[in-house]
Amino acid sequence: MELFLIHCLGLFWLSVGTSRQLVKRVTDQLIAAALLAWGNITATSLLLSWAHRLSDPRWFLGLSLIIAAMTCLLLIRTKPELSTASAKPAESQANGWLLLAFVATMVPMVLANLAIAYTYQPNHPDALSWQLPRALYYLGQNSLWHFDAADLRQIYLPFNFNLLQLFGLIYSPPLQCLNFFNLLAWIISGLAIYRLCRQLSGGVNVSLLTTWLALTAPLILTGATSSIPELASGAALACAGVFTLKWQRSCQQRHAVLAGLALGLAAGSSLLLFFPHTDFDIRNRVALAETSEPHAQLGPADDAHHGHQCTLCGHQSGGDRKITRTDVYIRTMPFSWLERISATPTDSQPQCGYAFRNARRRFAIQASRLLDGWSGLNPWRVLGRGK
Repeated sequence: MELFLIHCLGLFWLSVGTSRQLVKRVTDQLIAAALLAWGNITATSLLLSWAHRLSDPRWFLGLSLIIAAMTCLLLIRTKPELSTASAKPAESQANGWLLLAFVATMVPMVLANLAIAYTYQPNHPDALSWQLPRALYYLGQNSLWHFDAADLRQIYLPFNFNLLQLFGLIYSPPLQCLNFFNLLAWIISGLAIYRLCRQLSGGVNVSLLTTWLALTAPLILTGATSSIPELASGAALACAGVFTLKWQRSCQQRHAVLAGLALGLAAGSSLLLFFPHTDFDIRNRVALAETSEPHAQLGPADDAHHGHQCTLCGHQSGGDRKITRTDVYIRTMPFSWLERISATPTDSQPQCGYAFRNARRRFAIQASRLLDGWSGLNPWRVLGRGK
């Protein structure tokens, strides 16, 4: 725990020192410092993975701080940021009542999120089923190479956010520390949204109201204490927008580099950010696919894996055709938490015979979609059912 705190404080101090050489405004400095710190952890993980030293906390601490210190020293002689004017003047003072309402509502939310993050361990189904195990696998094998896994998400999906979790797990602090990465992403996203509004010639009142609406949206607010990558990825994308606008107006290379860093971190954290309609996660009770049999048979349970291979049967108007998909996996929690339920076929379309329900009444089935046009099959059909 001591090494974790030393690393966090040292990386924060060096990142802020570097960001002060790049941008002037305090909000821009905080945004740039967050990007530099995240980029530092990503670069350190990649280098130590190549050297097979990923699970050594002393190597991780030393290399990370050396990279941060060298970056700060290299930018000491950098010329100050050139000031750029907005497209049109905007109000520069906030309405007193609006500012008071903003502070009075946001402070309790921040304190509540801090209390939740400090009290509860990570308990999101995605975090428990594949994200945290993925980081532990990386630490166990001392590298970021692919490993044998039943859940293909653990090896094929982007891992920049999982490297933040690895950064927390490598020092063995309390698991509650992992919640604070999303809480920091929630705060940075608010700063980035405010700066975006200001750069788009929005007044202070409009910018505050937009920031308040974004931070208090239910999905954003609940994501502030959930160990999922979407919030951090969205925050990085907002930061990329901030520095892209600054680069467009100033044509300074530093802004282009920061925008590229933010965009790379966002793209390397979640595919859903750029492909929002991809069916990676289907919640509630679902049927796996259309089938020509009353009950599709699932493979035998294997407690050593996080998922199961299964066989799906497709139904065509011209005949029945069976497809075996070895890359279709059902995301599960430990089997003691699950209950298998038989699904009742309808008169028009036969359905998959089993669905799963966990003790928290959260349902999740992971299925890979066949590409359109492959083997002439109808698209997969997902049918939700209430209890």
